[in-house]
Amino acid sequence: MWLPALLVYIAVCSWACLRVLVYACRWRTRRRYGVAPGSTTVGFFHPFCAGGGGGERVLWRAVHTLSRLSDDIGTPLHVLIYTGDVDIKPEDILSRVARHFDISVDPAALPVSFVYLRRRRLLDASLYPVFTMLAQSLASMVLAAEALCRGTPDLFIDTTGFAFSFPVAWLAGCSVAAYVHYPTISSDMLSRVRDRRPSHNNSAWIASSVAVSWGKLLYYRAFACMYGVAGGFFASRVLVNSSWTKGHIAALWRHSRPPTIVFPPCDTSELENLPINSEGRERYALSVGQFRPEKNHGLQVWALAALRTIGRVRGGESPCFDDVRLVILGGCRNDGDRAVLERTRSLAVDLGVSDRVEFVVNCSFDELKAWLGRASVGLHTMWNEHFGIGVVEMMAAGVVTIAHRSGGPAADIVVPLPDGRITGFLAETPQEYAEAMATVFSENGRMQSTAARSSSRTGGDQVPEGEGGEANQGKGLVFQQQGEGGGSNNARDSGGNAERQKQAGEGGGEEGEDEVGRQEERRGRVFFSEAVRLAGRESARRFSNQVFDRAFAAEFVELLKNVRPGLSAFAPGSSSRTKQD
Repeated sequence: MWLPALLVYIAVCSWACLRVLVYACRWRTRRRYGVAPGSTTVGFFHPFCAGGGGGERVLWRAVHTLSRLSDDIGTPLHVLIYTGDVDIKPEDILSRVARHFDISVDPAALPVSFVYLRRRRLLDASLYPVFTMLAQSLASMVLAAEALCRGTPDLFIDTTGFAFSFPVAWLAGCSVAAYVHYPTISSDMLSRVRDRRPSHNNSAWIASSVAVSWGKLLYYRAFACMYGVAGGFFASRVLVNSSWTKGHIAALWRHSRPPTIVFPPCDTSELENLPINSEGRERYALSVGQFRPEKNHGLQVWALAALRTIGRVRGGESPCFDDVRLVILGGCRNDGDRAVLERTRSLAVDLGVSDRVEFVVNCSFDELKAWLGRASVGLHTMWNEHFGIGVVEMMAAGVVTIAHRSGGPAADIVVPLPDGRITGFLAETPQEYAEAMATVFSENGRMQSTAARSSSRTGGDQVPEGEGGEANQGKGLVFQQQGEGGGSNNARDSGGNAERQKQAGEGGGEEGEDEVGRQEERRGRVFFSEAVRLAGRESARRFSNQVFDRAFAAEFVELLKNVRPGLSAFAPGSSSRTKQD
């Protein structure tokens, strides 16, 4: 009988010691970082906060949004940023954020303190050649424990995807929330291992072995179970960045409250200043993304080779695409990225298109804008991209975008507008990408010019069928709708063309009729292309900073109202000056 009593006694004592430790850490946190009495502390777990990626944009836009919520919540806020950038001063991090993202954080409106973590290197995947996901997840627990010992907040928000940090924060007495960019494991990963399909995270030698594949599948299933418990049980609020991510997180975490989609902020204001018209565009297909295996740059090179074949095989009235160039613009961070770059170069040589493939490495934002202003087509080839900020940027810049038919781009970005206008194209195979590029680059544009003549002669009531089947019928329908109710710029352009056609017809006889025909054909090609560009730009506005601010605020006002500021009676003075470790 004494054993159960002893176990209960040990459990109660352990829980009491833990609570004392938690209160001591919170008291120490408020003294160290000068948290004002009654303030609610919000900690963002983002060990790479000084980076320049989409995840960092979400982090700093969220901090910027919190600076305006104190009045709505009824209590002042104090933010802690957990970072492993130990060699960068706080003012330098904030300066970099302002310069790179155009996001300013006013310490007077929202005090921000940086909690420096010394063990961030434990997250480096290169340390774990096998069981990488499990090892990184356990390392994130160690790093979270260090973070919470150095500064314990009232609300712990993970913005990097380390779900195994949630139970650590929960044990520290924090309310837990998360913004999930990408599930650590997904049903797609399980199916690829089960079906023994090679990929960048399922090596060919593993896929070729039945026994090893079954062993990896058991490991994946066990990890998925642990991942689901960590995320589903300990987080009180979960935000996700896309419909695709929501589907996987809802299936894995089985949270009592469904995840809420809050699209990541995309600052497209500068890109919208680029010209929308086709005349200023050159025969470039542009790819934007880091040189990583999952970006699948090889598919773009294969697509270019297929495009050149299309022009040569069709012959006759079909255009030649030998002058189309592929520009692959991306960042190289390490030797692994450089290896991907060299493999892509070698593939271009092997396929005989190296003379039409150009690589632009680690360019500036101004160079990126220049390329976005010149390109006619934008290519995205990553399978199951969780969202696709690069796709949004290309659409905002007026580039006709061809994205992979999977993940966030297919579910949320390259989707028709409510009035039916298409915003871009989706593809999966090299041939599909090549066909879509051929549509945009085509100089003959039979379907588009036919649709233009029909619209000008019948008032846009009918769109004749052309070559290309159902896909081209959809393009014709889009052109028709844009012609009937499109933007004012297109209305002015079409009116000007009609007046010029009338003048040419009156003064030139047969020559005038020929000129009318040429202008109508040109109008059809340009108008179709510009219709897609305009629809794409309009669609990109759904992901603006302002939309993110409103959605994020709506989710966190309610949550923060229910978070009780810890140890306000023990808070020292009213100083809000940021102190360093």
